Amino acid sequence: MTPPPGGDRPGGARSTRLTDSSQALRRRGRGSPPSLPGMTAPTTPTGSVHAPQDAVPDEAWQHRASPRRHHTLAHHAGALPGRAPLLTGAALAVIVFCVLALGVVTGTGLTNLDPTVTGWAVHARTHPVSAVATFLSTMASTPGLTALTVLTALLLAWRGYRQHAGVLLVAMIGSSTLTVLVKDAWERGRPSTTLLLGKPASSFSFPSGHSLNSTVFLGVLAGFVLVSGACQAYKSVALGTALLVAAGVGLSRVYLGYHWMTDVLAGWSLGLAWTFAMVLVLEGVVRWQQRRAPALPPARGQGVAATAPAETAYWS
Repeated sequence: MTPPPGGDRPGGARSTRLTDSSQALRRRGRGSPPSLPGMTAPTTPTGSVHAPQDAVPDEAWQHRASPRRHHTLAHHAGALPGRAPLLTGAALAVIVFCVLALGVVTGTGLTNLDPTVTGWAVHARTHPVSAVATFLSTMASTPGLTALTVLTALLLAWRGYRQHAGVLLVAMIGSSTLTVLVKDAWERGRPSTTLLLGKPASSFSFPSGHSLNSTVFLGVLAGFVLVSGACQAYKSVALGTALLVAAGVGLSRVYLGYHWMTDVLAGWSLGLAWTFAMVLVLEGVVRWQQRRAPALPPARGQGVAATAPAETAYWS
């Protein structure tokens, strides 16, 4: 009986082809694709083998492959606002606070409208609005805002944004300290407990701590987006959300009878001043990191240094 072509047993031809392919793979090394029968490597018009168009340099691949890499503040920085607008905003906010504080001491200015505004708020109470006001006030309370700050900082750190988390923690610790110091310095009494919709508070009234600290918390988070490379639509949404929620928290304090109107205005103004100061520091750190950021080594086949590949911001 004549053996089939290609070997002493059926399938010999296929085994021979596989053996030849394995030897070709060993000769080329693990890093190169084998040249199997019927397959040809892509070539340029001149006949030289080239890499696929979607191939990326090793440095860029390593930059994209690490899901928990450390992000500095400059990694996602876009067009920075500049020091002049931030300093102007901080100065205006401080001036507003000083005017309100002077009115509290002398009993002049907007403080004369406080009882009238509180009376309007009490007469405008409804069950749905009271539920929303209570929710906002609870979220901006000391326990609620502390939990939100810690959870947000942990999430930022887990995502690799440890410097962002540090800025948020420093901002909130500073605003909380500022709240206690100013309250103890002015020692202003709260509205009558007969108008209160909730449990009485033990601290002084001026300024509103809920308004101040929620403004800083929301303002710093919005500041991260505003100094980033996110598109203008995302920046507008972040800024609008921060303003809307901060306004709701402040209005809820007057509505529930915990603060006078000027307490809330003072909390907003002092919170804005502190937020502008933190964003000013944030911008300075970003500029410093951008000046010190090294470029990546030259990619294969290039004679000039390649810059780091652009990333998508975590809030986009």
